[in-house]
Amino acid sequence: MLADFTLDAARAFTLYEQERPEKKYHHKELGVVEVGACLSSITVRKKLRMLKVFASWLEKEAWTPNNVLRLLELPKAEHKEIQPLSRGEEIPLAKSCDDRTGAGARRLALVLIYLSSTLSIGARVR
Repeated sequence: MLADFTLDAARAFTLYEQERPEKKYHHKELGVVEVGACLSSITVRKKLRMLKVFASWLEKEAWTPNNVLRLLELPKAEHKEIQPLSRGEEIPLAKSCDDRTGAGARRLALVLIYLSSTLSIGARVR
Protein backbone atom coordinates (compact mmCIF):
# COMPACT_ATOMS: atom_id res chain seq x y z
CA MET A 1 0.00 0.00 0.00
CA LEU A 2 2.63 2.54 1.02
CA ALA A 3 4.70 1.39 -1.96
CA ASP A 4 1.97 2.87 -4.19
CA PHE A 5 2.53 6.33 -2.69
CA THR A 6 5.04 7.57 -5.27
CA LEU A 7 5.87 10.75 -7.15
CA ASP A 8 4.46 9.24 -10.37
CA ALA A 9 1.21 8.35 -8.61
CA ALA A 10 0.94 11.89 -7.25
CA ARG A 11 1.51 13.33 -10.73
CA ALA A 12 -1.19 11.04 -12.15
CA PHE A 13 -3.51 12.14 -9.34
CA THR A 14 -2.77 15.78 -10.22
CA LEU A 15 -3.79 15.23 -13.84
CA TYR A 16 -6.92 13.35 -12.78
CA GLU A 17 -7.96 16.13 -10.39
CA GLN A 18 -7.34 18.83 -13.00
CA GLU A 19 -9.52 17.10 -15.59
CA ARG A 20 -12.38 15.62 -13.58
CA PRO A 21 -15.74 17.40 -13.32
CA GLU A 22 -16.54 19.33 -10.19
CA LYS A 23 -19.58 17.26 -9.21
CA LYS A 24 -20.94 13.79 -9.74
CA TYR A 25 -24.56 12.87 -9.22
CA HIS A 26 -25.98 9.38 -8.91
CA HIS A 27 -29.13 9.06 -10.99
CA LYS A 28 -31.19 5.89 -10.46
CA GLU A 29 -31.71 5.36 -14.20
CA LEU A 30 -28.67 7.01 -15.78
CA GLY A 31 -26.09 5.97 -13.20
CA VAL A 32 -23.32 8.45 -12.41
CA VAL A 33 -23.82 11.80 -14.14
CA GLU A 34 -20.93 14.25 -14.24
CA VAL A 35 -21.86 17.91 -14.11
CA GLY A 36 -19.97 21.17 -14.07
CA ALA A 37 -16.59 22.53 -14.92
CA CYS A 38 -13.31 21.02 -13.82
CA LEU A 39 -12.04 21.61 -10.31
CA SER A 40 -10.35 24.94 -9.80
CA SER A 41 -6.58 25.05 -9.61
CA ILE A 42 -6.88 26.34 -6.05
CA THR A 43 -8.79 23.20 -5.01
CA VAL A 44 -6.23 20.95 -6.70
CA ARG A 45 -3.38 22.86 -5.01
CA LYS A 46 -5.01 22.38 -1.58
CA LYS A 47 -5.32 18.64 -2.10
CA LEU A 48 -1.72 18.34 -3.27
CA ARG A 49 -0.45 20.42 -0.34
CA MET A 50 -2.16 17.98 2.01
CA LEU A 51 -0.46 15.07 0.24
CA LYS A 52 2.91 16.80 0.50
CA VAL A 53 2.41 17.35 4.24
CA PHE A 54 1.51 13.67 4.59
CA ALA A 55 4.67 12.69 2.69
CA SER A 56 6.75 14.89 5.01
CA TRP A 57 5.14 13.24 8.03
CA LEU A 58 5.90 9.78 6.61
CA GLU A 59 9.56 10.74 6.30
CA LYS A 60 9.67 12.30 9.78
CA GLU A 61 8.14 9.20 11.37
CA ALA A 62 10.53 6.94 9.39
CA TRP A 63 7.79 5.23 7.41
CA THR A 64 9.68 6.19 4.23
CA PRO A 65 13.43 6.79 3.81
CA ASN A 66 12.81 10.18 2.17
CA ASN A 67 10.01 12.56 1.23
CA VAL A 68 8.67 10.94 -1.93
CA LEU A 69 6.75 14.10 -2.95
CA ARG A 70 9.60 16.56 -2.40
CA LEU A 71 9.90 17.09 -6.17
CA LEU A 72 6.16 17.41 -6.79
CA GLU A 73 5.37 20.87 -8.11
CA LEU A 74 2.02 22.44 -7.35
CA PRO A 75 0.03 23.73 -10.34
CA LYS A 76 -0.24 27.47 -10.73
CA ALA A 77 -3.37 28.95 -9.21
CA GLU A 78 -5.58 31.16 -11.34
CA HIS A 79 -6.45 34.55 -9.96
CA LYS A 80 -10.14 35.41 -10.14
CA GLU A 81 -11.48 38.81 -9.27
CA ILE A 82 -14.72 38.39 -7.37
CA GLN A 83 -17.41 40.83 -8.41
CA PRO A 84 -20.12 41.98 -6.00
CA LEU A 85 -23.72 41.17 -6.88
CA SER A 86 -25.55 43.61 -9.11
CA ARG A 87 -28.74 45.35 -7.95
CA GLY A 88 -30.68 43.04 -10.27
CA GLU A 89 -29.25 40.01 -8.47
CA GLU A 90 -29.68 41.39 -4.93
CA ILE A 91 -33.42 42.11 -5.04
CA PRO A 92 -34.59 38.59 -6.02
CA LEU A 93 -32.25 37.13 -3.42
CA ALA A 94 -33.80 39.22 -0.64
CA LYS A 95 -37.36 38.65 -1.93
CA SER A 96 -36.86 34.88 -1.89
CA CYS A 97 -36.78 34.92 1.95
CA ASP A 98 -40.17 34.50 3.62
CA ASP A 99 -39.94 36.86 6.61
CA ARG A 100 -43.29 35.67 8.00
CA THR A 101 -41.61 32.61 9.54
CA GLY A 102 -38.81 32.48 12.09
CA ALA A 103 -36.45 30.63 9.75
CA GLY A 104 -37.28 32.98 6.87
CA ALA A 105 -36.66 36.06 9.01
CA ARG A 106 -33.26 34.65 10.03
CA ARG A 107 -32.44 33.93 6.38
CA LEU A 108 -33.45 37.46 5.39
CA ALA A 109 -31.29 38.92 8.16
CA LEU A 110 -28.29 36.88 6.96
CA VAL A 111 -28.91 37.89 3.34
CA LEU A 112 -29.12 41.57 4.30
CA ILE A 113 -25.91 41.33 6.34
CA TYR A 114 -24.22 39.61 3.41
CA LEU A 115 -25.46 42.22 0.95
CA SER A 116 -24.37 45.12 3.16
CA SER A 117 -20.88 43.66 3.56
CA THR A 118 -20.48 42.92 -0.16
CA LEU A 119 -21.67 46.42 -1.03
CA SER A 120 -18.92 47.92 1.07
CA ILE A 121 -16.38 45.57 -0.54
CA GLY A 122 -17.70 46.49 -3.99
CA ALA A 123 -17.43 50.20 -3.21
CA ARG A 124 -13.80 49.77 -2.21
CA VAL A 125 -13.02 47.79 -5.38
CA ARG A 126 -14.51 50.43 -7.65
